[in-house]
Amino acid sequence: MISKELNAESLTVRFDEKGRLFRDFIVTPQFLEAAVRIAVHCRGRRAYQAKETEINVDKIITSIEKLQIMQVDMVQLKLVFGSNIVGYSEELCYYYTKTDIENETEHILLCCFKDMKITKWVAKNSRTISRALQSCSNNEFIDTEGLLFVVLDHLKNPDEISKALDKEDISQYSISHRCRTSIFPPAGTYVHPDWHCYLDNSFSNFEVGEYVALLLNEETVENDTFIPALYIYAIIVQKFEEASLSSMLNSTLCMYEVDVGERKERKRAYDLYKFNRSTQESSTELAPFLNIADSPKDDRNLDDILKEVKEMLKAAWTLPEDERRKVVRRLYKKWHPDKNIGNEDFAKKVCQFLQQIVFKMESGHDIDSESSSTFEPSKVQISTHTFELGIEMPDTIQTEINEDAADAVDVQDIQDDNHKNLYHPIMNQDNGYDRQKFT
Repeated sequence: MISKELNAESLTVRFDEKGRLFRDFIVTPQFLEAAVRIAVHCRGRRAYQAKETEINVDKIITSIEKLQIMQVDMVQLKLVFGSNIVGYSEELCYYYTKTDIENETEHILLCCFKDMKITKWVAKNSRTISRALQSCSNNEFIDTEGLLFVVLDHLKNPDEISKALDKEDISQYSISHRCRTSIFPPAGTYVHPDWHCYLDNSFSNFEVGEYVALLLNEETVENDTFIPALYIYAIIVQKFEEASLSSMLNSTLCMYEVDVGERKERKRAYDLYKFNRSTQESSTELAPFLNIADSPKDDRNLDDILKEVKEMLKAAWTLPEDERRKVVRRLYKKWHPDKNIGNEDFAKKVCQFLQQIVFKMESGHDIDSESSSTFEPSKVQISTHTFELGIEMPDTIQTEINEDAADAVDVQDIQDDNHKNLYHPIMNQDNGYDRQKFT
């Protein structure tokens, strides 16, 4: 009988974008969670389920994380009959094990992409990949229904994996506290617009080590085209205590040192955003933000909130123009009705009050007479076509926004499905930040 043996001497290791993409994809929290969901589902379907021991979730996760993905130019196998080599064959994907110097077993998956598209390659080799996952996890991972094929189809947009498995009626299973990899991409990676709904627009204090979104470019409207904001992931390194001109702006103007990937920078709090689970969309998707708390609910009455808004605006008007504008923008974001799902009417009143106060301050009028008891909602509708959140603003501020739009980064290509992977760069612009490299 002819057997096949790997011709190790023919292996030439190399890594290009395809290899790095596949290697990074295998250890994303989305993929690891999908592997566990598939294993739990398939074990539950077995007729002898009662005889089996409980699934070892940690074994599945750690085994996949340790699986070595190695891209090579060619996978050549020797065809052996008896002790003689009678020929050679080639494979595009091949799994094997070997023992290292410490007598530990290494699990290796060889990948040869040649000139194939990565999506076609994973589809063609899904069975080999599945066998590799099953073997390296000592049969803890099983896929008797070919569900891994569904998962691999979302190689370039892993944030859609959970929804795809939901459609297959696969029970959910959260692993957000178990996987070794961070639930966040590396610092310096761009935050995809699909995840902007998880950003908290409140003025917050940040803790050292906390992951945040750093604003690079504001939302703009240019030629009736909405251009979304641009954020990157960052990590709080240090908080600097500074004397503020107003206690109302302490948290807003606080300076932080943040890690943005290959360097550290100092940024004001008004450019930093917390992540939370609050979103206007109802979805069963197991997003990687499962263990992040919702924003605290503001139960104050309207009059108290309007007083705070007015005092913050008065304090903001003592700042340099650029900082004042950022504070005002942040207030608009916080109170825009579209950002306050379930509390739209209340937020609309605050937002309209904010509009009127800004207009009066721009016009040099007295605002101390304004309160919830004297405030009358503006007849002007809160449009969805002006300002970065669709708020009609006084001409002077709208002019500032239009000027910003002229210098805005063109980010239309972020809607390209090929760039929806949270763990890889989605932008091509040079804005002073190095794009996160595949590592």
